[in-house]
Amino acid sequence: MMGASGSSEQGRDEQQNSAQCGPADPNFRFLMGKVKNLGPAAQRIFDLGKLYLTPDDAEKVQKDKTDFEHLFPAADESHLSAEKEKEAFQLFRPLKKSTAIHQGQTYVQWKVGYEYQSAYLLCLHKRNIIYIQPIDDFPDFVRDFRFQRGMIRVGLFELIQGFAQIYFSGLDVMVLPGIQLENQGWEIASRYHQVTGKKQYLVNDFFPRLQQILPSNGVCILGFVWTDLFPENYNFVLGEASPKHKSGIFSFGRFPPSQFDADHTQDLTEITGDVVWKLLKVVSHEACHLFGLNHCEYFHCAMNESGSVGEAMSQPLFLCPVCLRKLHQVCGFQVLERYQEMLSFLKDIQDQLPCESTASAIKWLEECLTFLQSK
Repeated sequence: MMGASGSSEQGRDEQQNSAQCGPADPNFRFLMGKVKNLGPAAQRIFDLGKLYLTPDDAEKVQKDKTDFEHLFPAADESHLSAEKEKEAFQLFRPLKKSTAIHQGQTYVQWKVGYEYQSAYLLCLHKRNIIYIQPIDDFPDFVRDFRFQRGMIRVGLFELIQGFAQIYFSGLDVMVLPGIQLENQGWEIASRYHQVTGKKQYLVNDFFPRLQQILPSNGVCILGFVWTDLFPENYNFVLGEASPKHKSGIFSFGRFPPSQFDADHTQDLTEITGDVVWKLLKVVSHEACHLFGLNHCEYFHCAMNESGSVGEAMSQPLFLCPVCLRKLHQVCGFQVLERYQEMLSFLKDIQDQLPCESTASAIKWLEECLTFLQSK
């Protein structure tokens, strides 16, 4: 779940190895799987998974860096500045290690579980569409919102659709017509939060109902509501997904209890860059859960666990090499093209809906593409 108030952080993984680890190392293979037969850009980004297996104490930094340069030698050393070298080395920052590597979800562990869970799909129609399902009414400023994408103007849910189409490139994404809870006959538990006094829906009640309306060609369905959400035993959540039900439910996170001030907290009245960032963050994180990805224990990553909305929003938008390897297996995208398309998309968002977090994501993408395209 993302932005859940009251959650605790899990321990971090540790694997004591020498700096001499790479694609042939058994620990690397366990963490990342086989990468040598993938495309050049995929190999290069996934090879960075080795950074988790290197010692992280200060006296080893130069040794790690030397090993990194050995893996990815520059064609012309004179053209590789020290600053660019540093940026490439720090694209993905390993988390502090405290437990064994196998206690996190390595690629090999994920693949076994995902293939087992997906085995039944072999007997069904091909499922390759992520569906977005608006639920109940939204304010006029949400319904009337328009975003210029190329020659067309699209609404908010179509903007989210365009983002997901790139993030999960290889799958299709479609927006379904809106539905009303009353017309569906869904019984969704609700409450008024004791701190905010605002209505919240129980996320758990949405999962089986959304699963029931998932079209036969859908791999999962993502519901959106205006009313805030809470999971059982928690105060508040931006969104949550249930892999069992192939469904997720998300809100706009209007009244987080930890940030609520009765005298100053105001409801949303417009779609800003920060609102869009919040929606893109929760959709990408929770949808990845629907493809079997657990919280990441290896790198600073889009799949890190969060204990508050603020923490969730400060985490990366992009997956680390380990988690990207898993999603790549699901979607089969071209790594370089996916990053290029995402850069173009986020630049359009930043031009129209400026946001500091989006600007940082753009800078990261530019550095990542420089690294992937360098010789």
